[in-house]
Amino acid sequence: MKLKLCSAIISIATIITLSSCDNLKMTNEEATSLVRQAVNLNVPQHFQADIGINGMGQARELNALSQEGVLTWTYQNNFGGFPIYLVTLNMPDHIKQYYLGKNKRTQFDVFKTNDFDLDQITGISINKNDQTATVRFTLKATNVTPIGQALNKNNLLLYKVDRPANGELVFKKFDNGWQLQSDINLSSDDRLMKILKAANQNNNY
Repeated sequence: MKLKLCSAIISIATIITLSSCDNLKMTNEEATSLVRQAVNLNVPQHFQADIGINGMGQARELNALSQEGVLTWTYQNNFGGFPIYLVTLNMPDHIKQYYLGKNKRTQFDVFKTNDFDLDQITGISINKNDQTATVRFTLKATNVTPIGQALNKNNLLLYKVDRPANGELVFKKFDNGWQLQSDINLSSDDRLMKILKAANQNNNY
């Protein structure tokens, strides 16, 4: 009698497990919500650039902005030979709205370059054996400022703003829902930057 009962319990458990595997699915709406949370895109993510003269006397960003006609600049070094430069910017009125002030640590000037947002979910691959879902998606730059356009044109950003960036994340299904399995030791901001950098390096877009 006990043997039959055990067999019955095992059979029921097997049926439940198989049924759960067969029903494993993720909708586009679920994937969108999960990706937004994983890469901190519940709202558009704001990006900025610190622009100044580094300790080697290099002013690549400033030169690029000047060459593109975004702004002009001058500098002086009155600090006893130390590699610290005082930069003076001459910004047109339509550029001033993107100026965010000084970086207190470096004294570089900070400008908004763009926002990033989720573009679309491009694919969802379900692995029933592992109870995982691989979500593929694209990210897009929005609200690109003249600063961002000039730096992007001169390859001075860590990402591109003129084409979508491809990303991929893996989620595992637990009793309480889907949980991220990709880069779980990274912060959401670092996870986002890793995707953008990888897309740039691999020429995926």
